[in-house]
Amino acid sequence: MRGKMLAGFLALGIVGGGGGWMAWRAYQTQAVPLESIPSTSVERGKFAVTLSSIGELRAAKSSVLSTPFEGKITKIIPEGTRVEPGDPVIWFETDDIENELEAEIAQLDLDKKDLQAAMDDYELEKVKNEYSLQSERTKVEIARQSYEDARQKFEAEKVLFEKNVSPQSKLDERRLALLQAELSLRNAQINLAKVEENLAGNLRVKKSAIDKVQLRVDRAEREVEEKQRDLEAAVVRATSPGDISYLKIWKSGSVAKVAEGDQVWRRSNLVEIPDTTEMHAVIPVNEIDVSKVEVGQRAEVELVALPGQLFPASVIGKSIVPISDPAQRSWDRGGGDSPGPREFEVRIRVEGTHDLFRQGMTAKASIYLDERDDVLKVPLEALAEKDGVEGVWIEGTGGPDFQPVTVLAINQHHAAVDGPLTEGQKVFLRPPTDTSRPALVAAEATRESPADAPAAPASAGGTS
Repeated sequence: MRGKMLAGFLALGIVGGGGGWMAWRAYQTQAVPLESIPSTSVERGKFAVTLSSIGELRAAKSSVLSTPFEGKITKIIPEGTRVEPGDPVIWFETDDIENELEAEIAQLDLDKKDLQAAMDDYELEKVKNEYSLQSERTKVEIARQSYEDARQKFEAEKVLFEKNVSPQSKLDERRLALLQAELSLRNAQINLAKVEENLAGNLRVKKSAIDKVQLRVDRAEREVEEKQRDLEAAVVRATSPGDISYLKIWKSGSVAKVAEGDQVWRRSNLVEIPDTTEMHAVIPVNEIDVSKVEVGQRAEVELVALPGQLFPASVIGKSIVPISDPAQRSWDRGGGDSPGPREFEVRIRVEGTHDLFRQGMTAKASIYLDERDDVLKVPLEALAEKDGVEGVWIEGTGGPDFQPVTVLAINQHHAAVDGPLTEGQKVFLRPPTDTSRPALVAAEATRESPADAPAAPASAGGTS
């Protein structure tokens, strides 16, 4: 259509001279009514700048269950089952453990009998030693009495000798008897010491035998206790409340989730139990925006599994190192690849709980970076610039009027502004000065002679 009109105007320019050129100028500058320019009204109310990202729901706390021994799984409860502390989760085959426990108990009984026999032998040795010591002590006592008797007789004979009542020979006889009694007492005391030492040595031997058997008993008791613990551990129980989530393990040349019949190694991690009473939304935020995120900022979380429900939340932390290598993204119009911004992990605590919360659910979180109450706001399309001044075009009493404003904040769709505007005031979404029809030629407006008219238009364009 425009091509036919263009041909007509060119024909008029050629045939009619200046009249054709004036007709072309009239078409080019024909005004568009203001009613055709889109507009809206200034609004007043709450304004927020948010940062949104999609991540996943994670439990603030979770426990991991493992097995303390190598064994075969015979039974598991279904994944996703809600458990409380102490509830059984996984059962292991116990035939070998029960057989070993039975053998250890039998060995413990034998060791205890040997211990009792050694203890009885020790007590018997103590009784025998007591009799032997009593006999030797009696001998020492008899020897002491003999010595005292010989000493008294010698002293008496000495008195008689000094009074010349008894001869020298009698005194020598008493002295010899005293020496013999003293020697007998000394021998008896030596024999008593030897017997005491020998008997003490015998007791030490008997006590050593008890200690050796006691070690065997202690070792057997430990073996029994260990097997009993293994038997108890053959039923893996929950240590915290939450929903069962089985982990992946290496089996049959591949990695797969834990299942009945699996043979697992000692201390293999088998189950994770996230505690869903406190959940966090963990989202990636690129390095351009992460500096805007601060602990304590208000947030809202929406789950794909629970559409339409917004859960209040708050920022509790962000990582100080990137969570992954930068993705390869195309940043230039030529289609070349260059490293995109790195991403950092931001953790958001979800307030309250829900029975349907599950770890790993897709979560969309919106963080409120800036919130304002009772402010004026206009669509971003209403912002314009005139002579280097930012403002909006409003409907004045005499026509369109440019009104400078101060932009306080900008979100995805609106701008919070400060200026002499009122709620409900009409603003244009396109500068009303741009009221010409789309130009069909690149001619200068100052040309007045038909001789300056172009032979054909260069391009068709305009503003929206």
